[in-house]
Amino acid sequence: MKPGQRALAQIALYRGDAGQALELATQGFSKLNRSSLRTVGLILALNREQQGRARLAAAMQGEKSEQRLIKGAKKDATTLEGFGLPWTSAGATLLSAQVSLLEGKMEEGAELFGQAAALYEAAGMAAHAEVARWRRDELEQSELTGTA
Repeated sequence: MKPGQRALAQIALYRGDAGQALELATQGFSKLNRSSLRTVGLILALNREQQGRARLAAAMQGEKSEQRLIKGAKKDATTLEGFGLPWTSAGATLLSAQVSLLEGKMEEGAELFGQAAALYEAAGMAAHAEVARWRRDELEQSELTGTA
């Protein structure tokens, strides 16, 4: 992974360029995983979280291999949960919430967004918690108005 590559992937996600974000987030990950840095959990956790978000964004934009992307995001969520840190558990739950939406399980997605918000709050990540609450509230509102 090249210096600044994670930041470029993040920028691509914010701009809505899921394909570019996915390419940047996964490019060089195999080398990183084989390097001595693989023992640095923070680096791996950050990369898994970003890869999961990029995979889901690409799936939402209708990439050809949507099911493969969703399966990859589920694996990313499981890996994140395995780190056992408050923020990685919150991130795993957030990824799972988005997977639920892509699978058409709106109620489950809303519930998982609520759980992610609580986990982020407990981890001291108020901004992340607010985003998760916003997504939950958006889903609940769309269910009430029938615009889901």
